Amino acid sequence: LHHVSFVRIFIQHSIPAESIVHASRDITEYHKLISEIYGEEIITINHHYETHLVTCIEWYSKPRLYWTFPQESINSVLKRYV
Repeated sequence: LHHVSFVRIFIQHSIPAESIVHASRDITEYHKLISEIYGEEIITINHHYETHLVTCIEWYSKPRLYWTFPQESINSVLKRYV
C-alpha cells in the first residue's frame, strides 16, 4: 500500500508540500517492508532511485515535467562496474 500511496502522489497534477512529506515516509516504509518480507537482496537500483524522487521533485518540480531517459540510459554503463 505504501508503494501505491507514493506513486499516486507523484503522478498528481499538483503536489502539495505536505504530500511530499508523506511520500518520503511511504517510500521509507515500503523499502523496510519489502526488505523484511523478501530480504535485502530484493532491493534493486530502481528501489534506490525511488529514495531520490522527493529531492528531484523539490529541485525540478513534478516528474511529469521532465524526462529521465537520458540519465536512465547511463544505467547500463554503470551496471558493468557494479
